[in-house]
Amino acid sequence: MSRPAGPELRELAAVQAALRCFGVDGPEVEDLCQDVLVVAVQRGVNSCGWLVQTAWKLAANHRRLHSP
Repeated sequence: MSRPAGPELRELAAVQAALRCFGVDGPEVEDLCQDVLVVAVQRGVNSCGWLVQTAWKLAANHRRLHSP
Protein backbone atom coordinates (compact mmCIF):
# COMPACT_ATOMS: atom_id res chain seq x y z
CA MET A 1 0.00 0.00 0.00
CA SER A 2 1.38 3.43 -0.90
CA ARG A 3 1.70 6.36 1.44
CA PRO A 4 -1.11 8.95 1.29
CA ALA A 5 -0.35 12.17 -0.55
CA GLY A 6 -1.10 14.49 2.38
CA PRO A 7 0.54 15.05 5.76
CA GLU A 8 0.22 12.39 8.44
CA LEU A 9 -1.39 12.79 11.85
CA ARG A 10 1.90 13.39 13.68
CA GLU A 11 2.70 16.19 11.24
CA LEU A 12 -0.73 17.72 11.79
CA ALA A 13 -0.18 17.58 15.54
CA ALA A 14 3.17 19.34 15.06
CA VAL A 15 1.48 22.09 13.02
CA GLN A 16 -1.21 22.57 15.69
CA ALA A 17 1.39 22.68 18.47
CA ALA A 18 3.49 25.16 16.48
CA LEU A 19 0.49 27.41 15.91
CA ARG A 20 -0.21 27.44 19.65
CA CYS A 21 3.44 28.29 20.34
CA PHE A 22 3.20 31.10 17.78
CA GLY A 23 0.36 32.68 19.76
CA VAL A 24 -2.73 31.39 17.97
CA ASP A 25 -5.58 30.42 20.30
CA GLY A 26 -8.92 28.66 20.25
CA PRO A 27 -10.73 27.82 17.02
CA GLU A 28 -8.20 29.83 15.01
CA VAL A 29 -5.72 26.96 15.52
CA GLU A 30 -7.97 24.61 13.57
CA ASP A 31 -8.66 27.21 10.88
CA LEU A 32 -4.99 28.04 10.32
CA CYS A 33 -4.03 24.36 10.44
CA GLN A 34 -6.49 23.75 7.64
CA ASP A 35 -5.02 26.70 5.72
CA VAL A 36 -1.53 25.18 6.09
CA LEU A 37 -2.81 21.87 4.75
CA VAL A 38 -4.51 23.51 1.78
CA VAL A 39 -1.24 25.21 0.82
CA ALA A 40 0.66 21.93 1.31
CA VAL A 41 -1.71 19.98 -0.92
CA GLN A 42 -1.65 22.71 -3.59
CA ARG A 43 2.16 22.63 -3.63
CA GLY A 44 2.52 18.88 -3.16
CA VAL A 45 4.66 19.30 -0.03
CA ASN A 46 4.76 16.77 2.80
CA SER A 47 7.75 17.92 4.88
CA CYS A 48 7.09 18.59 8.56
CA GLY A 49 9.64 21.42 8.56
CA TRP A 50 7.95 23.09 5.61
CA LEU A 51 4.54 22.72 7.28
CA VAL A 52 5.77 24.36 10.50
CA GLN A 53 7.45 27.17 8.57
CA THR A 54 4.20 27.81 6.67
CA ALA A 55 2.30 27.72 9.97
CA TRP A 56 4.67 30.39 11.32
CA LYS A 57 4.03 32.63 8.31
CA LEU A 58 0.26 32.20 8.51
CA ALA A 59 0.30 32.82 12.29
CA ALA A 60 2.27 36.04 11.73
CA ASN A 61 -0.26 37.18 9.14
CA HIS A 62 -3.10 36.26 11.51
CA ARG A 63 -1.57 38.27 14.35
CA ARG A 64 -1.04 41.27 12.05
CA LEU A 65 -4.64 41.20 10.86
CA HIS A 66 -6.18 40.67 14.31
CA SER A 67 -4.01 42.86 16.53
CA PRO A 68 -5.43 46.11 17.89
